[in-house]
Amino acid sequence: MSIGNQISAIRKEQQLTQEHFGELFHVTRQTVSNWENEKSYPDLQIHRIIKENLRGGLNEKRTAHYDKLLTGVSVQTSAMERRADEAERETVKMKKCEYMAGHIGEVFDVVISGVTNWGLYVELPNTVEGLIRVGELKDDYYHFDEKHLELIGDMTRKVYKLGQPIRVMVTGTDKLARTIDFIPASNESGERACGFI
Repeated sequence: MSIGNQISAIRKEQQLTQEHFGELFHVTRQTVSNWENEKSYPDLQIHRIIKENLRGGLNEKRTAHYDKLLTGVSVQTSAMERRADEAERETVKMKKCEYMAGHIGEVFDVVISGVTNWGLYVELPNTVEGLIRVGELKDDYYHFDEKHLELIGDMTRKVYKLGQPIRVMVTGTDKLARTIDFIPASNESGERACGFI
């Protein structure tokens, strides 16, 4: 899913106006509009060639020109699109970190989206994702079951697995590393989970 589609989905899901969404993520109305209507350069070039052909302008000379040119252009534009996609992903991660920095200490209901030997990746309903390090699971010593992608407590036999809903507290963000840290929030603490943010 492209960044434009993701942003549109978040806006609709959160029922945000374009102006409010722009304020939250420090982007202008025009930038959001451009993301929603994005088109890649290779698509544009192919459409131009198709139009040229439909209008009868694609003769042998033009075909030879495109044969010579398009291989190099396609390699370069593919590389640039991959680079742009990576820049978009990193920017979104950074903006999510900036946003979550204002929610440190708050409790949220999340779903486990990844299990590794170093911890649990969790995702909020608004697509913010972060990590609970295995060292933060203080109630037991947990070992990683790679076959079942689970963390299992040695003494309690408590299991953390993919798709499992849990409650967490935001403990920190690192904008440079683009990471968000969580710890499990105890249900006994009486803390009420925040809704969608």
